[in-house]
Amino acid sequence: MAKPKAPKKVLVVDDDPLVLRILKDRLVEAGFLVSTTSSAFGAIQLVEEQVPDVVIIDVMLPALPGNKIAALVRDRMGSKGVRVLLYSGKDASELEELTKECGADGYVVKSDDYEHLIARVRALAGT
Repeated sequence: MAKPKAPKKVLVVDDDPLVLRILKDRLVEAGFLVSTTSSAFGAIQLVEEQVPDVVIIDVMLPALPGNKIAALVRDRMGSKGVRVLLYSGKDASELEELTKECGADGYVVKSDDYEHLIARVRALAGT
């Protein structure tokens, strides 16, 4: 009998506790194992410790912009298959440019359409 697959791991990085809670709840409901942090610097450490399948990063973090975190994750963990998704209220054209600049795997504009976000995470995680 086949062994059940372990859930894919997702790390969410956002400075808004409400966003962290909502995204965690939605992603857990969708079957992901989810960790969260509001710390830009803590995010790098968590990525190295947990090696998540997907990291969702808010672009507008106060200490270090999300696109800079994404570039650090890409530099340190790219060979381990960690995928990076930028998540922000910025407009799509600006997010697309930031995604290209930092080497992220995609972006999602913040909205109440969590199904779109979950679909992007599933695609990046290979589920």
